[in-house]
Amino acid sequence: MGLGAMAVAIVILGLLGSRCDVSSALKAGQNALTSMDWPSVVLAHQVGGLDMPLQVTCALDGSGRLFIVEQRGRIRIL
Repeated sequence: MGLGAMAVAIVILGLLGSRCDVSSALKAGQNALTSMDWPSVVLAHQVGGLDMPLQVTCALDGSGRLFIVEQRGRIRIL
């Protein structure tokens, strides 16, 4: 169950008036979130000089190229 689905399930349980106490359900949800093994994320500056980038997509041909669409219509290829 994803995090959003878990939050929705907790709210639904509270609204339906189940035997579960809403505060204990929220606490259980918070404990589940804090006990998860979160992946480490590293951000690195890869390219500069972009003018209002909107989308990044790959070529899907194995070349490793990236296409960056800028708001003014230019498509940059990396």
